[in-house]
Amino acid sequence: MTAPPRDDSVLPVTRLAHGILAIVVAPFFYGLTFHPGNTVENFAWPLVPTMSAMFFGSLYFAVIYSFLRVAFAKRWHEVALVLWATLPVLAMLGIVTIRHWEKFAHGTLRFSIWITAYVVFPTILLLMILANRRRDPRTPNPGDVEIPATVRRTSLLLGIVVGLVGVALILFPKPMAAAWPWPIKELSSQALGCLFLAPAVAQFIAAKETRWSALRISTQAAILWFSLLLVAVVRAFDEFDRSRPLTWVFLVFLAMEWLLATWSYVALEGQRRRNEAALGRAS
Repeated sequence: MTAPPRDDSVLPVTRLAHGILAIVVAPFFYGLTFHPGNTVENFAWPLVPTMSAMFFGSLYFAVIYSFLRVAFAKRWHEVALVLWATLPVLAMLGIVTIRHWEKFAHGTLRFSIWITAYVVFPTILLLMILANRRRDPRTPNPGDVEIPATVRRTSLLLGIVVGLVGVALILFPKPMAAAWPWPIKELSSQALGCLFLAPAVAQFIAAKETRWSALRISTQAAILWFSLLLVAVVRAFDEFDRSRPLTWVFLVFLAMEWLLATWSYVALEGQRRRNEAALGRAS
């Protein structure tokens, strides 16, 4: 079998699937973000309190942005991290769904969409990743920026912490619920833990990746997610138990993640644009 050309292209089926998914996710983002107290009617299960709903909603906004970028991407390596970070979240949420099957809104359109996304789609997504990754030339774009080792080491450290929190929420939902900043139950604990896997995986990969072009879009998505999460914290701050140490750890860590993502984007994107301008003048 002839190996595909390493032309960095995105397969049409990958574009189409992510374009459709961005449209499908949009109503869930709207409902969870602007009507977080109405999850009995706008989500696959009653997700309370509003902070948990807005946590999902803020991630869905980043997902919509990321998937649209995949749908219109010119180069595979610029969006590969989006798919890699999405895969473990979908797969683990599928397992959590089966574990808590009786708690979901069976017989509804929103549940059918949920099942398709979290039980059926992970296998399809993995196949898309394997098919597309063979086209990555593994070379930087003209004018690309090399990510400093300090940034990559910091990313790895934060990824380990976020990953450990996610795993703890999934494996030890009851003890984590007792310490969590806002009230959650077993299903919410495990579902939130699955969401933590996205930034963990993204930061693990970012720790090994040296091309800024490979992280640029995922960093934009992270900034959007963390920004909306900070807004959600302000909106739902009355739901936080300020006597719990984990409340303040969560808030400080969220601020650190936002600062790292924003600073990295401003610094590295600025350098990329200067490099491209210099190449333009040279030509």
